[in-house]
Amino acid sequence: MPSLYHAPGSTTSLWDTLLFSTSAAFTEVLIIVAVGFLLIEIVNHFSRGGIKKALETSGKLQPLLGAFIGLIPGSAGTIFLVPFFTKRKISLGTIVAAFITTMGEAAIVFLAISPITYLWVALISFTTGVITGYVVEILNIESKFFPERVLEDKNLSSMVVRHIHQPKIPKWYKMLDRKIMPAFMVLSFTFIFPMTIIYYSIPEDVWSHGIESYMNISNDIVFGIMVIFVSYYVFRAFYRKNFMNWNDKNHVHHGRVSIYHTLHDVFLNVLYISVWVWYGISTIDLLIWGIGEQNLFWFMALGGGIITLLLSLGAGTIPGCAPQIVIINMFGAGLLPGSAVIANSIVQDGDAGFPILATNKKFYFVIKIINLIPGILVGSIWLILENFTDIHLFV
Repeated sequence: MPSLYHAPGSTTSLWDTLLFSTSAAFTEVLIIVAVGFLLIEIVNHFSRGGIKKALETSGKLQPLLGAFIGLIPGSAGTIFLVPFFTKRKISLGTIVAAFITTMGEAAIVFLAISPITYLWVALISFTTGVITGYVVEILNIESKFFPERVLEDKNLSSMVVRHIHQPKIPKWYKMLDRKIMPAFMVLSFTFIFPMTIIYYSIPEDVWSHGIESYMNISNDIVFGIMVIFVSYYVFRAFYRKNFMNWNDKNHVHHGRVSIYHTLHDVFLNVLYISVWVWYGISTIDLLIWGIGEQNLFWFMALGGGIITLLLSLGAGTIPGCAPQIVIINMFGAGLLPGSAVIANSIVQDGDAGFPILATNKKFYFVIKIINLIPGILVGSIWLILENFTDIHLFV
């Protein structure tokens, strides 16, 4: 798998880092998110709400299922769950459990360093995720922080009025927003899909010259695609707000809608998430490029005991896989204790945080705060065991 990190002064330029970050945003996150949204919306449309009913019938098993799905190496499983949560198909406890067990791309690095140690950390994360998920359910935290999810019909009548009184949409805008840009997105993801297959199925050290050339050229094209997405996102938001007085958040469906309308909703969701996922991944990768991986190693290695634990927890609050892979590599080099890795694995959520952060920032921050509590508790317990017993995590 390609490396994300380059110390200052290396042969990798700032531009190359930005190109790779953009490519990684598409190949690692957005393809999965797009497919997830599409499958959920289409199946739910033709089944007349069948997905929602099926998930609701799982009842008290939801947090357990969420924890199992989060264990899938990489962020794919949890990213797939995000649309279910944002569409009110699964509970807060379920997504909390999934976020706790998710280790993102760091799981793959961990497996390469020490499969046995990874299994121990995964077991601890899984147990913590299940317990925390059910505590969230028992305490009914969802109704306290997100009453609008429980009472989703609240203020519905006022939202209907706003929808009815929207101004007439120009024909050229309908053509652009409902045909040209959705078609461009489909073509873009079709072009990018082979990159995802190569990324996940073919290790970088066995790439042929042809594959490497294809990936390099594709990175440039993907960056151009992202520029178009961002430009249209900004234009769309500005035009609708200043010339149409329209807010997508006020757009409410009443009853069953057409498949065309369903697919357009998928386009809008993916467009919105694409921009914010790219922004998040690029910001973090550029920050690490500027600081340098070796400098991060040095900074983390300065702390001992509780300081290292707190630094690892802080790294876990940063969305994306980059900080977590640094933690795993430091543990593999003997620079961090097991308590730091366990605490970090509980709090971090790989790339799964980006889609939910883009959809609703309140969701993300509440989930992150909830997950910090077991991260601190379990990490502190393990820190005590490391200092006063013979129990340790070994690589």
